Amino acid sequence: MLVKRFMGLCHSRELARDLAQETLLRVHTSLESFRGEAALDTWVISISKHVWLHHLRFHGQKKRDGEEVPLVDEELGAGHELFPGSAPRPSPEQLAIDRSRVGWARQEVAGMPGEMRHALMLYVAGQPYAEIARLLQISVSQVSSLIHQARKRLRRSDPDGSDDPPS
Repeated sequence: MLVKRFMGLCHSRELARDLAQETLLRVHTSLESFRGEAALDTWVISISKHVWLHHLRFHGQKKRDGEEVPLVDEELGAGHELFPGSAPRPSPEQLAIDRSRVGWARQEVAGMPGEMRHALMLYVAGQPYAEIARLLQISVSQVSSLIHQARKRLRRSDPDGSDDPPS
């Protein structure tokens, strides 16, 4: 259950397993503090939320320290097809253009304020606004505003001058 939950947030099987293990370790070490006021699974999910937020903060710190933190899952690699046969592989030229756009997007996203960056990354990872609001402990309207501002910021600084931000 925990691995599936984290896979929905980070899309990396290895990271999801690490975060699930960290959650279970925290559950084990703090089991004496469980008061039974909520169901056990609710308590575990709450701990997993804190593990995820800690992970986000830690990676934000790594970015501020100048360490490279990938925005996309490196396990998939360039040209990976999620649904084989659904689309032709991109040309080497297109891959070079895509890499350039990913570099630009990384730089733009890294320069965003923390809450805006986290909201955008969770949105790009497929999380609904309500879940993002719950994870970041803000209102749904604040999530909507943060994502709108982030997309507007990306459109304004798009080096290709197109109206659509990179996906």
